[in-house]
Amino acid sequence: THARIADAVIGAPDVAKQLAATVDHGRVLQAGAPATVEQGPVSVAAARLLDVQNIHEAAFEPVDGVPNLHWGPYRLACQKPARALNPGRMVSWCISPGQIVLHDTDPSRAESDNSVDCIVDDIVFLGEDAQVYLRPELLSDERLVMKVSRHLLQRNRLAVGDSVRASLLASAIQPLPE
Repeated sequence: THARIADAVIGAPDVAKQLAATVDHGRVLQAGAPATVEQGPVSVAAARLLDVQNIHEAAFEPVDGVPNLHWGPYRLACQKPARALNPGRMVSWCISPGQIVLHDTDPSRAESDNSVDCIVDDIVFLGEDAQVYLRPELLSDERLVMKVSRHLLQRNRLAVGDSVRASLLASAIQPLPE
């Protein structure tokens, strides 16, 4: 596989711009379009190489045929297929910081799937964006990293120590094979 990737990169620079790969010790873990690779790591090793910040473990518990992850006291629905697992088996999962959504102060506009009450531990400004470090109130040893715009932070007057509700979008929760 990596010989074909190398041929594509060397022989066609325009193809190289449309190709991304995670490689560990010379072994290709994942290859594809850059957005696909970045947003959907295929394994824990690939996610770590991509510097995915939100990697967690949960028990796999399907409910009425829908994949669910039991993360401490939270039951998280996920739309991406989880490989064939026995109920109760632990599985790693990840979510992109940009796919964790701060509930709007106007309840009529709030996202509602996979709500998690959190405390803001830290805010790091990165140009016009910020990374917000959240501690789920019922999982004090876990952390979530959320990416938001500076404008959203200012509009909601978000500060360290605040209690917030965040949604972990079901469409973005990615179960990961080991």
